[in-house]
Amino acid sequence: MEAAHQFAKTAQKVQGTFAGYHEVLQDPTVMHNDSLKRKVRSTYPMFTYTDAQGRTHHITGNDVVVFQRLKSGDRVRILVSPHDPENARLGSVYYLYGGGGFLVIAGLIVILLFLHGLKALAHCIGPSAAAAQTSFMGGLQRFCQSTLPVGDFVIIAGGFVLVAGAMIGLGTHFFLKRQDPALIRAMEAGRFDEARLLAIEGRGIEGKNAANEPALIAALKANRPKVARAILRHWNTTNVVTSKGESGLSLAAANGDHITLAMMIKKGAETFGLNPSIVHDLIAKGDTETLDVIFSSTFALDAEYMRLTYGDHAVMHAKPDVVRLIQKHNGPFTAPPSFVALVLEDMDGLASALKKPDACRKNFDGTTLMQFAETIGKKALIDKAGGCL
Repeated sequence: MEAAHQFAKTAQKVQGTFAGYHEVLQDPTVMHNDSLKRKVRSTYPMFTYTDAQGRTHHITGNDVVVFQRLKSGDRVRILVSPHDPENARLGSVYYLYGGGGFLVIAGLIVILLFLHGLKALAHCIGPSAAAAQTSFMGGLQRFCQSTLPVGDFVIIAGGFVLVAGAMIGLGTHFFLKRQDPALIRAMEAGRFDEARLLAIEGRGIEGKNAANEPALIAALKANRPKVARAILRHWNTTNVVTSKGESGLSLAAANGDHITLAMMIKKGAETFGLNPSIVHDLIAKGDTETLDVIFSSTFALDAEYMRLTYGDHAVMHAKPDVVRLIQKHNGPFTAPPSFVALVLEDMDGLASALKKPDACRKNFDGTTLMQFAETIGKKALIDKAGGCL
């Protein structure tokens, strides 16, 4: 309930189209006990919407629904996470709060019935003058008139038993639910749509595969961001590693999955230990979205990799957008200003740098400016900027 309310406060509101209901038969068994095996049908709402970039998203909703209130083709309001276009929900109260709302209503009904039963019991054992002196009912009446009335005692004792039993029962249920191997089995079988729905329900998110790797690692290794994000919404720690010691954060970065990466960092994952070769590969690809997430965190941008700064690698790979990004984050450059200006096509900066003696013959990382310009196909810019002295 609280999570849905917080989501509704921050979500973007767009118009979409209802696409029908998706029904899934699931085995809810969380213990190896044949007597517990049974199939349960879960129903999820499906809808589509088009984002500001004109991309159409087909979404299967997060919550299981009881009453099918919409028809295929109905226009609906969609709430979309500002950080993840795939994290979207139907905007109506029923679909936003439905599952939790029914649990709250059912709980209130049980409490009211319990209180009503106590009142009826108190009425049935009311004062009886004839039996008050010698009978058990007399003793019960005197106990009722003592400083701790029987009604209060029943409420306290009964409430304690109910709360304790409910906490133990729910705790056991949710522990077993989070350990359910169904999520791992679905991913190993390639049933990733089913795996996402299981993760949305919080089932199996702490399960492990045969290599003792958690479900989040399995989803990241399979490069299934939707499954990984569904797991992360129930996951309190992101300090997970593969059987070979590689962090989940490194897997997300290597996948170029900036949305999942941002979710992991928000939940406490640290980027200072991120494999520098992965950052180098992202620079070579020009993946500014993923790099921006990394550079905005605790990553040591002033460190060197293969004797060059990350800014220098962006220059030598001729990635102007990455160069600008590193400048934005105040990352260092040791490359000559002429190399940086050439990559950015900064004609004023390039002309100023070319006025220095031997600017075109100055060597950086085994390459002169003229050789570098020829390699990246920008030799004409040097002539346009005034040429070499």
